[in-house]
Amino acid sequence: MKTFFKIVFGTILALLVGPLVLVLLAIATAVLLLAAVFGLPALLLLGLIGYCFDRPNLSFTRHARRERARLDEEEARIGQELHQGLARMEKRIEALETLLLDRMSSATYRETDGFD
Repeated sequence: MKTFFKIVFGTILALLVGPLVLVLLAIATAVLLLAAVFGLPALLLLGLIGYCFDRPNLSFTRHARRERARLDEEEARIGQELHQGLARMEKRIEALETLLLDRMSSATYRETDGFD
């Protein structure tokens, strides 16, 4: 009798689960087909859109690099001009110090020489 119930239960279970498995397999197949049919073109379209949006960015990057190089050259030129100007100013200050020290030493010399 136990064997009979096992056979009946197994048959009922197979009748209930079998169609469910078939339905799940059909759904999985449909999903895979839809992904293959619509997914590949969608990926290609997304790739094309990404490429199109990246192109202006690439040209902007090239432009930014050129602009940065131009600004670096200009900054180097301004730095050189500042250095040259400071070097000239240093020479002028040294010349003024020399003149001032000469006048001070000659004035001190006259004061001590004439009144001894």
